Amino acid sequence: MRARIQEVAEEHFRRIGHHKTSVADIASELGMSRANVYRFFPSRDAIKESICRRLERYRRARPHDRTQEHAALG
Repeated sequence: MRARIQEVAEEHFRRIGHHKTSVADIASELGMSRANVYRFFPSRDAIKESICRRLERYRRARPHDRTQEHAALG
């Protein structure tokens, strides 16, 4: 479930921005309560930090794919 929360949060962050995305937005997209999201992450910032760590691991594992990554980020 953590991975799914991260995926949905990342989609929202990319689409409308981190500051405009709420835990309620993420929970609604997942069809769960905010309390359920908070069981996995203590805050919205914790979700953002986990996504950043995941992206950094991806970058280290695939340094040659940065051009495609930047294109995907818009």
